[in-house]
Formats: sequence, structure tokens, C-alpha cells
Amino acid sequence: MTADATKDLLLALMRQEEARAAPQADVDPFDVSLVRLQPDGDKRPFFCVHPASGTVGVFVDVARLIDPERPFVAFQPPGVDGEREPFFDLRTLASGYVRQMRKLQPAGPYTLGGWSAGGLIAFQMAHELRAAGEEVALLVLCDTVNNELYPTLPYTRQEITAFVHQQMAMMVAHLADQRGTRLDVAAMCERIQSLKKGSLRARADLIFDLLREAGVFRTTDSQLFKVFRKVYRANLVAVTRYDVPKEPLDATITLLRCRNEEAVLKLAEESPSYGWASKTTRPVDVIDMPSHHFALFQGDVAPITARTLRSLLDAAERP
Repeated sequence: MTADATKDLLLALMRQEEARAAPQADVDPFDVSLVRLQPDGDKRPFFCVHPASGTVGVFVDVARLIDPERPFVAFQPPGVDGEREPFFDLRTLASGYVRQMRKLQPAGPYTLGGWSAGGLIAFQMAHELRAAGEEVALLVLCDTVNNELYPTLPYTRQEITAFVHQQMAMMVAHLADQRGTRLDVAAMCERIQSLKKGSLRARADLIFDLLREAGVFRTTDSQLFKVFRKVYRANLVAVTRYDVPKEPLDATITLLRCRNEEAVLKLAEESPSYGWASKTTRPVDVIDMPSHHFALFQGDVAPITARTLRSLLDAAERP
């Protein structure tokens, strides 16, 4: 089990015990979602949404490095505790997280963000907050692409599919590397591409097989593996089904853009904002990060990401 997986399991168990200890009348399934990774300090909290895996342990290092006086609060989806069924709708996730956010911070200005698929959820959360008349002082999309961008790219469907497969393979390789196992990304791509007519579920199942083969999970019979698979599938479906709101968001979007992959560099050439420029009434602030997508919150990049977020959060809190 990886260090992050262990952290996530402990966090889920902690939230599960808290939920059991609370009164059971009118239980909100999202009561297990809010996780205070860095609970101390009087500065405005930063709320950060999980990637497609649903796990928040990956944020632990950055949460502790940003600022000891600023709470860092992460969201994990219902289902990570193994007691509830996950949701397959992104707007449902966003609404649930907003409810939990407002229990901790009843009124804005709000500072929030999300990594990868979590950026899409955070974007939807920002829409809900603005619709409620609340101010969004900072929205950070951590290497998140607007879903609407892909069909507009001057690439063939095969080229876009190859890009998606490469990202899947890099995720497997990155998780395996945390276990001390080096994998060939090109070989992983070939395995994923072998499912030429495979469904999204079939591709997800193959990813789980690759993770097991790499030793990320020692057995498919473990509770951790079963929960991870169920939540990951649900989040993939939620992201695939999500339609970005047509009306622009009245808030500044800051995009942390990872730029050291060839395919991503080409994507940035076509749309520097990753498709977000048309989705805000204000300019999109783009910050290039010296990292590939799956290393943004770990290793040598973690302190850089923490410093970047601290600077953004400090600026957002100034009058």
C-alpha cells in the first residue's frame, strides 16, 4: 500500500467514526466529505477538491507546507469510507461540497480549487456560490482542462484518444513509482489501446489490473482496492457526463498548467487557458508549473506548488 493510500484510508476511517458519533437524524451523505488536512490558523481557509481517484492524501504534504496559519480543507466523495455508494453526477458532488463548505465558512469571500477532475468540480462549486450571491476571491484549477475544448482541437479523434491513453498510462506509472517500481509508459499505452472498442468501465478495469500488477495494490480482494475501484469509476462517469455551464463565471480563474509533456505542450499551443477563457468574465491567470500532471503535489514539486498557492492565497486575502 502506498503512503498516500494509507493516509487516505486513515482519513476515511476518521471521517467515518466522526459521522457515526454524530446524531443520525437527517444524515447528509456528504458529512464524511470534509477533511481538515491542516486545521490550524485564523486565515481564510483554502478548500481543495480531490482528483478522479477520490483520494485526498496526495494533498497532505502541500497542505502542511503552505502556511501554518491557513487551514487547508480537502473534499473526498461519499463512498471512500466503504459505507456509502458513490455519486455518478458531478453537480451532485459540487452541491454536496458547497453545503459542507458553508457549514465551516458560512459566508464568502471563498478561496477554493481542485486538481485534475477536482478542478471541474471546483468550477461548478464556484458557479453555485456566485449564484447564491457569494464572492469567490480565488479559484485555482490545478492542471484542469475544460471538457468542451477537446472536440474543438484540430486533431483527429484517434490523436485525442491517444492523448487520453497517455495520461492514463502516466497515472499508472506515477503510482507504481511511489512503490519503487518503474514502468514503461509506452508499454502501458499499448495495453490500454489494445481495448480498441472497450467501454469506459473496461478501460478503468484495465487500469486497476495494471495497478495490481505494479504492486500498488497487493490484492484485488482488499477493501481498499474495492473502494478505490468503485469511487474511481463513479468519478470518471461524473466527469464524462458533465456539461460546463454556458454562462461565464464572474470570478477570476487561475490555472496551474503543467508543461513538460509533449502532448500537453501542443494542447497549450492551441488553447493557452485550456479552454477556460470563454468561461469567465475576467482574464484567466496562467502559471506554468515545472511538473507533469501526476507529480504536481508530490516530491520535489510539492514545495513549489505550496509556495505558488501561498502567494495566490495571500494576494486574494489582501483588501
